Amino acid sequence: MQKKLYRLTMGIVAVAAGAALVLTGCSDDNDSKDSTTSAATSAVTSGATDTSTADASDADDSSSLSQGDAQKILDEATNPDTSDDDLAEVADVSAPGTKEALSAYAKAMKAAGYTHTVKSVAADGADKATVTVNIADPSHPERAADVPLAFVKVDGDWKLAGDAITQLSAMAGAHSGH
Repeated sequence: MQKKLYRLTMGIVAVAAGAALVLTGCSDDNDSKDSTTSAATSAVTSGATDTSTADASDADDSSSLSQGDAQKILDEATNPDTSDDDLAEVADVSAPGTKEALSAYAKAMKAAGYTHTVKSVAADGADKATVTVNIADPSHPERAADVPLAFVKVDGDWKLAGDAITQLSAMAGAHSGH
């Protein structure tokens, strides 16, 4: 069992590092690529993020995703008891297989006892945000990892993005595959 948890933790670290590379791949500014990669690496290796970097104006903008709303969305999306209809309300499941992948992730992580805690929200325009989520096994807190997940606004509602579901699904695959 301990080997499985170690492998899952390593999978989380790999996915977080991969996410940093994907996020920086969309930028034209090499300095911001290095900064984003370094920040993501630091967050994964230290197990902490600086929540003070969030723009204070985001909290005042009712169209922005708040940390509390992000947590509610994430709780619903990672709850294996969430119905398919309710899942579609909190996650962008428009791509084929996305809903099933998220359900599989939720079941695997609940069975393993993992928790998901939103640490910070950074707006990326009016309809995108990067939410830093601490994913942890309460019995092994030293293995916790902060993972950046994309959220998107779809038809006026904030949802866990399809890319984030792919990220989480890869973690479930790492957990169940070993």
